[in-house]
Amino acid sequence: MSNITPPPTVRRPSELSDLRRRLRAADAVRARGEAVLEATRALMWADDIPTACGVLADAAMGLEGAAGAWVTLVGAPPGALASVRGDGPGAGRTASPGTRVDGWQQAGDDVIVTPLVAAGVLEGHLWMRGTPGPRRAPADDDLLVLAGLAAGAVARIAALAAARRQAAIAQAVIDAAPDAIALVTDDGARLVTNARHRAAEASPAGLPAPDEGTAALGVPVEHAGRSWVRTTAPVVTADGERLGRVVVHRDVTAEREAARARDEFLAMVSHELRTPLTSVVGYLDALAEGDAGPLHDDQRTMVGVALRNAERLRRIVGDLLALAHARAGGMAVLPSDGDLARAAREAVVSATPAALARGVTLRGPDGDGVPATFDPERMGQVIDNLVGNALAYCPAGSTVSVSARSGGGWAEVRVADDGPGIPARERERVFDAFARGATARGTRGTGLGLAVCRDIAEAHGGSISLDDGAASGTAVVVRIPTRSAR
Repeated sequence: MSNITPPPTVRRPSELSDLRRRLRAADAVRARGEAVLEATRALMWADDIPTACGVLADAAMGLEGAAGAWVTLVGAPPGALASVRGDGPGAGRTASPGTRVDGWQQAGDDVIVTPLVAAGVLEGHLWMRGTPGPRRAPADDDLLVLAGLAAGAVARIAALAAARRQAAIAQAVIDAAPDAIALVTDDGARLVTNARHRAAEASPAGLPAPDEGTAALGVPVEHAGRSWVRTTAPVVTADGERLGRVVVHRDVTAEREAARARDEFLAMVSHELRTPLTSVVGYLDALAEGDAGPLHDDQRTMVGVALRNAERLRRIVGDLLALAHARAGGMAVLPSDGDLARAAREAVVSATPAALARGVTLRGPDGDGVPATFDPERMGQVIDNLVGNALAYCPAGSTVSVSARSGGGWAEVRVADDGPGIPARERERVFDAFARGATARGTRGTGLGLAVCRDIAEAHGGSISLDDGAASGTAVVVRIPTRSAR
């Protein structure tokens, strides 16, 4: 039996026309799908808002055959267009949307608009003009899907731009700092550095290593001929995540050199002034005692004023010299066994005339002696300064009390008053040299007395502090060991 080839199928013209129509429809669907896919990719990779809006407007033109398409964004100036394609909006084409039509809203005779919403937030609107044919149902309208993707892209790009700007601002702020700043993870990796830190690291000397020099934070570290102060603090986010620690290096070389020069100058001036002042005080004292002959009342008054001011100047010079010696490498003290209560009583007796003149009640220590080992001249200087400070700042009618006690291997003197007190914001610096707070305005002084008191107390192996438990006014407590370790 032979193979017989069947005759070819002959289609009627109507069938061929229908087939061609279906093929064209399939090609159109495929082309639309490819266009939607391409637009989706472009929106996902868009890195600026005009590009994202342009992709959406192009899709509106290509997919819908619109005569014109444009995008407006929330927060943009009135009439500003993020992107426009084809026949632009013309006058009045961005008016408020009107009636909703299947996911779109009618905004004029031939203009429709849909909102661009991402995560429930309105980002803008897509407008189209001159679109032929009816709209699809929202569930099948791939242009609405692209509009949602475009809204997400706009929100993403805006958030990224805001984050970049915030990061740039933060970087600019720390770059403006004169200190070397770095954010370091717990395993030593640097997350953020500022310009000063990068410059210091790039220099031949670099920065001090974490274990170089003293381990105490805030204490100067000598490194390659420079003096650095290193401070550090943990960095924790608002949700409790620990990022590491911020490390700050401050170059204090110039400050230390200036302080050294100042201290040397103070020491020189104080030393040069002390000898002539001693002579001035001695001769004035001799005049007051009548060694050069009797004085009448006016002369006695004038000599008394001169003597008091010379004594005050000598105390200032003494404070300057003591401070300079302390800064130069420690204050020398000559401790011996003594009674701290007696030293306090002597200071009270010495200050009684000044207290009477100011109308202030001055009370000294009572009870048994307080044995301790101390330099009587230096400790007398401390108590004199504390009592003098209390009298200077207390108004008439106030009371200044001086007490002394011992226990647990320590002896202490406490000078308390019921005056105006020291504001909390000034208490940390009250023992710093030249520190004078708001309450000191109008009161004569150099700001040296309490700094000298601190240096003398520390030279004895002790300390000086404000008593935070004082009910009112100010209370200063000086503590020294009852037996000197020197």
